[in-house]
Amino acid sequence: TFAYRYQWINSGAKLHQKSLTCHLPFNQKRMGLGFILLEESSKIKQITQFSTNLTYKINAFKGLLSFGLEGGFIQQKVDFSSLLIKDDNDPLAQNINLIDGDFSTGIFYQNESLFLGFSGKHLAFNEIRNSYFLHTIYAYHLNSSIKIIPSLLFKYHEQWNHSLLDLNIHFKMKEQYWIGVSYQTSHEISLQSGLLIHKINQKISRPIFLGYNYDYGFSALYPTNNAGSHEIVFKIHIKPRPNPSHILNKKRYVSPLFF
Repeated sequence: TFAYRYQWINSGAKLHQKSLTCHLPFNQKRMGLGFILLEESSKIKQITQFSTNLTYKINAFKGLLSFGLEGGFIQQKVDFSSLLIKDDNDPLAQNINLIDGDFSTGIFYQNESLFLGFSGKHLAFNEIRNSYFLHTIYAYHLNSSIKIIPSLLFKYHEQWNHSLLDLNIHFKMKEQYWIGVSYQTSHEISLQSGLLIHKINQKISRPIFLGYNYDYGFSALYPTNNAGSHEIVFKIHIKPRPNPSHILNKKRYVSPLFF
């Protein structure tokens, strides 16, 4: 999966985020292995993260209970040379270039209609304090073609002693198209859309997912000329099975990303 985000366009902040992730199941799909490469950059700051993920699934409560571990490294660079500094001895305006280890963990439960997860991020990185996430999704079948998928994401950032709540609703049609809207309590609204192409032709039968999000913040914290934020997502299944085997208890469970 490749994702690219350009935030606060026309604000001069030059906020970009790029990520490349991959994951694969093994041990009869009871375990999973993943990799994340992430880069966030602004006018004076750049954060690069590389991490490895390991998951393990068990049958529980008529569904699947999954445990996840993530470990890796984060490099943080801050360069104030492009800014006008009035006091060269200002301790808050000193260049930074450091690499440190990072650790995250999480647990989630899912059945055919419900997803509930809790995770802790950056539990070992000294420069970024812990963050905690509580996420729940429910898929309601309106009819044979349309699903209504409300979801809620609660985030707490220890670094700023601040919490945020995302309220989301998506409509998925014919297991191929979806549109949605999200509201964040930091006064930001997001419009989202996606397309799942099951196959291009007989020779290219790999499923491909394309997504686009547009965010706009309207609180005093956002630049007045930010023109919103754009994000694109591209996902491809490298080697899908023509008849995928059922997982663990002989039922198929969809990734929360495609609920």
